Amino acid sequence: MSAFKFHVSGLEHPVPRTVTVVVAALASWGLAAPGASAQSVDLELSSAYLEPSTFVGVFSERPMARVTGAFDLGDAGYVEAYASSGFDRPFRDEGSEIGLEVGGEWVVGGDLVLNLAAGRWANYAGQGLEAGDWFGRVGLSHGPIQASASVLQGDSDTIALNASYEWALTEHVSLLPTIGYLTADEALNFGIVGTINLTDQWGLAITAVAPDSDAGDRETYVAASLIYHWERD
Repeated sequence: MSAFKFHVSGLEHPVPRTVTVVVAALASWGLAAPGASAQSVDLELSSAYLEPSTFVGVFSERPMARVTGAFDLGDAGYVEAYASSGFDRPFRDEGSEIGLEVGGEWVVGGDLVLNLAAGRWANYAGQGLEAGDWFGRVGLSHGPIQASASVLQGDSDTIALNASYEWALTEHVSLLPTIGYLTADEALNFGIVGTINLTDQWGLAITAVAPDSDAGDRETYVAASLIYHWERD
C-alpha cells in the first residue's frame, strides 16, 4: 500500500491523462494475466488521507478515495498498483497520488517471512509524474509482528524504519499500532488503525496518526474509512 511522502504545497500541475490510463491498464492486465494465481482489488473511501504504515503521517485532512490492485505473479512474486484522489480537484490536489510496487515474499525459516520490493510513488499532491520517489524496501514479519526499512530517492531522500504489531481482539476486530522513524529529519511518528470486518468484503477502519512537526510539537489526526475488498484465487 502507499507510504507517507513530503509534499510541496501551492503547486498545481495537472496530471497527464496517461496516469489514469496506466493504472487502469495495470489493473486490467493483472486480472487477466495468465499464471497469476490470485488477484485482489480494494476500494477505500476515507474522511482524510492519513498514512499509518511507512511514514506514519497525514497527507490531507479532506476526504479521499483510493483503489488498489494486487496481483500474485506466482513463485512468491507480486505487483501492486494504486491511485488515490481527493475531492477538491480530482487527481490534482493534496489527496492525489499513484504508485507501483513489484516485489516478492519468501519464508526464510519457521514463521519468518522476508519481503523485498521496489517501485515508484508519484503525483505527490497532484503535481504530476515528476513529483515522487523511487523506493526500495526490505521487510521481515513473524506472526503479528512486522518490521521494514525503506530507502526513498527523489522528493524525500530519506530512510524510513517502521514496525507494527497486529493485535486481533476478536475474529472480526483488530488493532494495528505502528511506529516509524525518518532519518532525514530524525522524526519519530506513531499511528494506530482499528479495523472492523463487517463481512468478507466490507470493513470499517478508524485511523489515528501523530506525526512530529517542524515546530517540534505533535498533533493527532483521525480518519474514518469504508473499505471494500474483492479477491479471486
